[in-house]
Amino acid sequence: IGFFQQALAIQPVPNLLYNIARAYELSGDDKRSAFYYQKFLKSRGTSDAARSKAESRLTEVEARLAALPTETEGQSVETTGQFTVVGGAGASEAGGSEALMWTAVGTGGAFILTSTILAIRASAELDSFQEADTLQEKEAYRSNAEALALATDIGFGVGTALVGVGLTLWLMEGSTGESAKVSTSGDGFFMAPVLTPNSVGISGQVAF
Repeated sequence: IGFFQQALAIQPVPNLLYNIARAYELSGDDKRSAFYYQKFLKSRGTSDAARSKAESRLTEVEARLAALPTETEGQSVETTGQFTVVGGAGASEAGGSEALMWTAVGTGGAFILTSTILAIRASAELDSFQEADTLQEKEAYRSNAEALALATDIGFGVGTALVGVGLTLWLMEGSTGESAKVSTSGDGFFMAPVLTPNSVGISGQVAF
């Protein structure tokens, strides 16, 4: 889905909208699937055969969406991202995402804090290197400073990456709120992760 979305951003070919819709349908996300089928049907330059196929798929998707329970006796139904939470049945999914987010941010912050301490120690080793009188002492201080500097770089890198993952999860969690709900009219706002061989990021789309 991420690759299809990137291709769509480069060249808005209607068939890519169909591919994204089909991919979401196969992944079990009928709401986003319906959204992209609607976008495909609104696009110009599509063949009659393709439109007929999309309309058939959309009919099935909308039928499944219509069959979803809206309220059960004594329980409220809430949609959170790709999970339908009935009462407390799906709470572990939403709670797990939030726990993962805070774990990533907390662990990343710990790495950054530790790296800051290591950077201070590396700076102290460099000061000692400058003040050392013998070549042997200078070699020892330099070796310690280099090791601490390497550990600092690794720690900052890992910590920043973990904090980034936590913030990404936070943004994605926010995008599953009321504004992210998809209606069959084709209106909506989505945020989704984008993965490529050389990068990771977030793709956002607004449709109206």
